[in-house]
Amino acid sequence: MKNLFQKFQFQICLVFIGFLWIFILNFLLQISFQKYVYPDTESYIRASEDLYFSYKSNDIRPSLIALINGFPLLFGFSKTSLFLWNSIVNLVFWFANMLLIFSLCSKIISKKAAFFIALIYLFTLGSLLIVFEFLSETVFSFFLLVSFFLFRKYTENKKVTYLCLGFSTLILSMLIKPVSLLLFFFVCVFFGLKELNKVIRSRSSILVYSSIFMVLCHLYSMKSNYGNYTLSYIDSFTYYNYLGTRADCFKNGTKFVQCNNYRYRYFNKFSLSDTKKVAFEDVKNQLTNNTFNFAKAYCANLFLNSCRASGYFYAYENKTNSVHFEIYRVLFRGFSRLQSMLYSFVGFIVSLYYFFRKKTDKFLKTTSFAIIYIVAMSAISSDQADRFYIVIYPLILILLAQFLKDNFKSISAPLQK
Repeated sequence: MKNLFQKFQFQICLVFIGFLWIFILNFLLQISFQKYVYPDTESYIRASEDLYFSYKSNDIRPSLIALINGFPLLFGFSKTSLFLWNSIVNLVFWFANMLLIFSLCSKIISKKAAFFIALIYLFTLGSLLIVFEFLSETVFSFFLLVSFFLFRKYTENKKVTYLCLGFSTLILSMLIKPVSLLLFFFVCVFFGLKELNKVIRSRSSILVYSSIFMVLCHLYSMKSNYGNYTLSYIDSFTYYNYLGTRADCFKNGTKFVQCNNYRYRYFNKFSLSDTKKVAFEDVKNQLTNNTFNFAKAYCANLFLNSCRASGYFYAYENKTNSVHFEIYRVLFRGFSRLQSMLYSFVGFIVSLYYFFRKKTDKFLKTTSFAIIYIVAMSAISSDQADRFYIVIYPLILILLAQFLKDNFKSISAPLQK
């Protein structure tokens, strides 16, 4: 037992501190007493009901996240049970993310330094508070992190099985958040034809083909039920009602009001299949006839996504009439905003540094690109606080560990046997 503790002492400490931190936050912010339900929650529940009761994909939320979130429905539980189940699932994946960050960083820097890097994630308020909401960011972050963990394993020992597993996990993440679709193709480009040929010829390629088959099944269901081969219709809705509408508001000199304007009402008149066409035509029109305001809206969305505190601090209420609740809420909100800005700044700097550096291995190159890509894609939406960047926080911390190693040799990890 003593030897086991010595071997996993850092992981055990992280888990213990994690549970203690959750207990403290719950006590100070009264999380377990809050009745706030995030607006997107109903769409996730509906997606699970569509999958388990109607055996079809949902128009907004992809099939794998619906499968995970709705698992209790398979055993006859009511949809109210999904809230507890989702919190448990998110909590498990949150701990898994933290331990994976430590594992990856300990290959780059010393275990003690990796422990403190993992603690940064542990004390990141946005990443933890979202655990208690019925959303997919924590699960998606895990799938993204696992895929890059496997890419790292491949660059270390060149075993193609790790590369196949990495590609398979990244493909499956499309069925949690569609944003992975283009990311997957870009990652394939970075690894090149030589590695892709190894994947195709490997026995482990069955993992990749199985993941592709699951995506194709989802696409077929979307085509059969809604009219298009698409992972989700959320991208058209999000672009049109956030980036497109903000650009239109700048043009007309009007105030941007989320989902309460004439464009929102106009867009909802169309069928799902037609919304794709309407959104595409609007992009062309904005780029051609409203270029400056479109760019201005894009930059505004980037700024808002990068500098806002976690939105839950605005929704939490003093349910137990604590005299200090408002103080804690304001302090934690300020701390959350500071964390959001630091992650954005550090992530931007280190990702650009490793992406454009000449001597950068494929793991660092693809990790850097993933951060840049997701940040760039996040600007189609806004007013979601730090929600869009939560998924790349682990990747930013890994690049930070690499940056520390390259510039502070004293914290480098010893050579791996």
